[in-house]
Amino acid sequence: MAMLVTQLAAATAAVAWMGSEWLLRGRPSALGLVSGAVGGLVAVTPASGFITPASALLIGAVAGVGCYLGATRC
Repeated sequence: MAMLVTQLAAATAAVAWMGSEWLLRGRPSALGLVSGAVGGLVAVTPASGFITPASALLIGAVAGVGCYLGATRC
């Protein structure tokens, strides 16, 4: 289960970063996709043994958008 939720959170964060970038800048980038995946991995790793797949999706989405805004708005 830990491997599943880690993969889900990373993929969700990558898509969330890419979607945020697409909405706010007009086009997504490959660097943004990879940055979102790394942000999702960082966010989910401490909890990966204790959460459900639905929680991993939520953590990934919040991490992807939050990391994008933190990296580009500061």
